[in-house]
Amino acid sequence: MLSETVIVVLITAISTFLALSVKYLLKSKCSDVKLCWGGIHVIRDTAGEIREELELGIPQTPSNVANQE
Repeated sequence: MLSETVIVVLITAISTFLALSVKYLLKSKCSDVKLCWGGIHVIRDTAGEIREELELGIPQTPSNVANQE
């Protein structure tokens, strides 16, 4: 049987991985994101986000400009 310490470490590691993955997906301006060797595949509509940023007056960064093409 696994000790409580090992269980806590595993749960913490898995939770951290999931939280960082979600953070990456939300911050990513890519239209196509693959994680876990293609196990998680996300396609985002970035055109709407870019329009909203322009309407709000958010300055365009190089990563934003590259995704407009």
